[in-house]
Amino acid sequence: LTDFQSALGLSQLAKLDRFWERRDRLAGRYRDRLSGSPFVELPALPRELRHGWHLFVVMLRLERLGADRDTIVEALRAENIGATVHYPLVYRHSFFRERFGYCAGLCPAAETVEARLVTLPLFPAMTEGDQDDVLHALDKVFAHYAR
Repeated sequence: LTDFQSALGLSQLAKLDRFWERRDRLAGRYRDRLSGSPFVELPALPRELRHGWHLFVVMLRLERLGADRDTIVEALRAENIGATVHYPLVYRHSFFRERFGYCAGLCPAAETVEARLVTLPLFPAMTEGDQDDVLHALDKVFAHYAR
């Protein structure tokens, strides 16, 4: 670790509480707005924990949508929303496939969950207007694909 990297890290640590508070407020807005949605499940949030909100991940209720996760993500991107997919199953990485022969079907329950997870934009500089754009796009995409 260089002196420069250390100085940069220390300056960022000074902002940590402010960043966390902002992320927590935005995550709360997502939770409030999406809690009644028939198209997503929200992550459990135990009261005794302080969530870092590095990401805001929702689980799609695909049985209520006429599209798979990747189609929903692409539709959100077409609306200029930076929805992404995180957390691929470890055994899907080439190292594990090639070295150990892991293949699809190894963990069917995990694969079912993985196929439903979507990460919504969440970052400290995000404005409420930005978040409203995300929520509006979700409404539009869900309305289009609703069964």
